[in-house]
Amino acid sequence: MSGFRLILRSLFHYRWINLSVLAGVALTSAILSGALVVGDSVKESLRQNAAARLSQIGPVVVGGERFLTAALADRMRDSLAEGSVAPVLAIEATASNRSGGTRVNQIQGLGVDENFWNLSTGGEAPDGFDDERWIGINEPLAQRIGAKVGDTLIVRVEIPGALSKDAPLSGESEQTTPFTAKVSSIVKSDELGLFSLRAEQVPPSTLFVKQKRLEESVEQSGLINLILGGDKLEAEAFRSSFAAEWDLEDLQLKVEDSQPEGAKQLVSSRIFFDEAIVQALGKITEVESPVLTYLATDIQSGENATPYSMVAAVGPTLNEIVTSEIEDDEIVLSDWIAEDLSASEGDEVTLVYNVVGAGRKLIEQEKTFRVGAIEPLSEKGWDESWTPEFPGIFDVDDLDDWEPGIPIDRERIREKDDVFWDNYRATPKAFVNLNAGREMWANRFGNATSVRFELKEESAPLADQLRPHLDLSDLGIEIRDLPADAEAAVSNSFDFGSLFASMSFFLIVAALVLTVLVFVFVMLLRAPLIVLLFSLCYPLNAGRRLFTTEALILSVAGALLGLIGGYIYTRLAL
Repeated sequence: MSGFRLILRSLFHYRWINLSVLAGVALTSAILSGALVVGDSVKESLRQNAAARLSQIGPVVVGGERFLTAALADRMRDSLAEGSVAPVLAIEATASNRSGGTRVNQIQGLGVDENFWNLSTGGEAPDGFDDERWIGINEPLAQRIGAKVGDTLIVRVEIPGALSKDAPLSGESEQTTPFTAKVSSIVKSDELGLFSLRAEQVPPSTLFVKQKRLEESVEQSGLINLILGGDKLEAEAFRSSFAAEWDLEDLQLKVEDSQPEGAKQLVSSRIFFDEAIVQALGKITEVESPVLTYLATDIQSGENATPYSMVAAVGPTLNEIVTSEIEDDEIVLSDWIAEDLSASEGDEVTLVYNVVGAGRKLIEQEKTFRVGAIEPLSEKGWDESWTPEFPGIFDVDDLDDWEPGIPIDRERIREKDDVFWDNYRATPKAFVNLNAGREMWANRFGNATSVRFELKEESAPLADQLRPHLDLSDLGIEIRDLPADAEAAVSNSFDFGSLFASMSFFLIVAALVLTVLVFVFVMLLRAPLIVLLFSLCYPLNAGRRLFTTEALILSVAGALLGLIGGYIYTRLAL
């Protein structure tokens, strides 16, 4: 009888006890394979969520707190591939169902045009999108708010300010606007219904609005804060297109004529200038002079005080007011405020002002200066061009309408203050040295409110001259490769397979011990056969191979059965 035939006869003869060994090995294998399948299913779920979230979206420009122009997306589309770029206005909102009263906070409001839907798996806009009043909600929002097509929603969106609410003099702390919307479509996942920049397990609640309608609602006409590229675009090509196509308007910058003749002034609708812009401008200008203008709640001299006055800080170039002779501890007063304070050259004047501390808490501070000069108002370029368009200050007709983001005691406003406003508006009443101004008012949003300059080269547009010297990431503008980010997030996610296998450790050990005990019991039952074999001079090594092969066959067969069984059971359970 051959050795292989002897093994088969032995396995069959002890079939019932061998089935116990087979079951023990299969149980161990099933526990381990099931744990690994569960872990793999978690990772696969992450991949599927990422695919549904991104659809056919590739690289994106994220404006952060900065708004870009929708025209920039058009220029990028022309320089790349038609239909591969989509502008989006993303705003946080709340929505409630008028019929059911259910309210959902912190929903994602997206203002989109037809280019957005080209990046979906289906490649087509939802039915009825041509209607200017079209409103869509995704399936998660429909479930949470209990809404269906035809229901009316009450939507409230926050109107973005010119600058962050944490910035000084940012205007009213909160401005929102409501509008009613009849649900036109439930946007499905293959229509980019699950779109989100954030990789989260909980799908976002999203409200889709025609882009122009949302722009009008939040008073941001022609502005966006996301530019989406198609997944066929190379991230580097997308990045290069953005770098080549942005203009000053996309950075919320504007150039104005200034004094002296031939000088220009760069202003920002964000009020405060990022330091990166000031540094880049310094590399291309013949002369540049940053300006920092701020609101003093009081200017005091002895017993006299003037409430709520603009004060500008500037260096000794491109102006005739603050010369190199003005020291850091000196102040230049207009003749108007000098008369109001009964102050003369050499007198001490104290500026009282508010800065923003932790938790947006206002902290009152003060600094004392010596009057270095008194200059006639409305001469030497002393006008309101030194003051940026602070929200709640520059855009009102009367001092009583001021909403600068700090408490205003309207009882302190005198008739002469109203007359000054009527005649001179937001013209500063005093000037200090730039170093002194930055020491008082510089903040994380910037240390200048405008920059006056003279260019070295007049022929090239300012944006083209700035471009090589300005890294837009320093301005909070990100260019992200979303598919690469999603793949990295999935690949670097926690290894749940190892976790579940570790949690099943004691079950696996118990199954192995059971298998070993059953196998030992089998060998004890076969002890008479083993003695007989060796007494008949059966080779010792051949006997070892015989029993090892039997154990190996049982182990492999049990492992395969357990692998298949564990996989099937786990899939059914999931």
